[in-house]
Amino acid sequence: MGAEGKDSGQFEPIDLSSLESLDIEPAWAKKSSPPNYEQKGSSHRREGRKPGRNEKKLGQRKGGVRYPPRQKAENQFTFSIQPKGEVLQKIKEEMRRTGVSFGLSEICATISGSPQRYNVIIRFSEERDGQHFATTKVDEKVFSSKEKAIEHLFANHSAKVFTSEVELEANLNSTLPYVYECPHTQTLLPPNSYHFHEEAVRQHLLLNGISTHYKPYSAKLIKIEDAERIAEWAKKPLQIFRFAVVGNESVWYKSAELLRQACTHEPPAVLLEVKDHARISGDRLSSVAPGIADQFKIFFRQKSNWLNALFSSCLINLKKSNFTIFKYSEKKRTFASAYKRCKAGGTPLSKTSEKLVTVLAKLGETKKVALLNHEDLGEIDKKSLLIELKWLTKEGFVSEFSNGILILN
Repeated sequence: MGAEGKDSGQFEPIDLSSLESLDIEPAWAKKSSPPNYEQKGSSHRREGRKPGRNEKKLGQRKGGVRYPPRQKAENQFTFSIQPKGEVLQKIKEEMRRTGVSFGLSEICATISGSPQRYNVIIRFSEERDGQHFATTKVDEKVFSSKEKAIEHLFANHSAKVFTSEVELEANLNSTLPYVYECPHTQTLLPPNSYHFHEEAVRQHLLLNGISTHYKPYSAKLIKIEDAERIAEWAKKPLQIFRFAVVGNESVWYKSAELLRQACTHEPPAVLLEVKDHARISGDRLSSVAPGIADQFKIFFRQKSNWLNALFSSCLINLKKSNFTIFKYSEKKRTFASAYKRCKAGGTPLSKTSEKLVTVLAKLGETKKVALLNHEDLGEIDKKSLLIELKWLTKEGFVSEFSNGILILN
């Protein structure tokens, strides 16, 4: 059996103690048996047989009413998975420390097995080329447009990212026939006839973090005709504010709507990061807008969507770090070693190393346990054998694989 083994599950996980114990083959990567549509009792109709009296025709409801075919969802985004630099660095340090050669497939499984070990790169599909993602600075949420990101800030973080100060105070008439009440805060607001009505409503939405837009919100205002309550409310002047972005107080806006328009048209850098792609840690996908997150889940379920790109990314990184890349086993799988592989001939060796090389040459491919217990090495203590074996591995004369298989190079 080759170092790959007949079953990749025989390989031990890469020991990344600071990243927690790992299973080299996550549950989602295990293949399930394909469905058997020819089983006895299957509901699938044989070709050429006419449908039964009670069978419903494809594309029809009961009663013969035809329903439209299901539309295929448009892929608005493309995704790729890249290993985090610090995770690959930890893997490389472990490979240098142990001298063990790991399969690229093992490394990919180690990385993809836990979301915090990789980054997800999100781009727009070709049909939407030219659009940009917007990431909010205050909570690092990712949106597919700056308009959506600004709406999020107005609705959820207005107190953190915007500041205000009183621009003027307007006296109120205690004899007003009616006023409005906010259904959320029970605050009273001036009637439509009042000249600051619209601005009073818009700034109320901003200052209270109410996500409803002006028109639908106005339609839900409660009309109040209680003269005593109106008179009490009118004792204090109505305050009209001006607004600025926190961190950019050199520019002030005379109304909440002007602030919204300015932020949407050209968002200040203190609010958003706008790019043609978004990079986010795999364990922070909850911070992307729902539409993006839903499409990524579909993408990730199909391993073939991302495995080749992850494989290539790991391969390039290892080559740049001067790791040796080689193929081995019956399946010619790709492995990586921190040390250059070479033949033992012509290099002076200790007596113990010479005996190890001789036994390995005789055995061919073998397990480490079998080598250490071989009768020709019985007079040498196990500790000395292990020390010499690690030296042979790091010198490149022997390759050790993660499943305990040893070969003489």
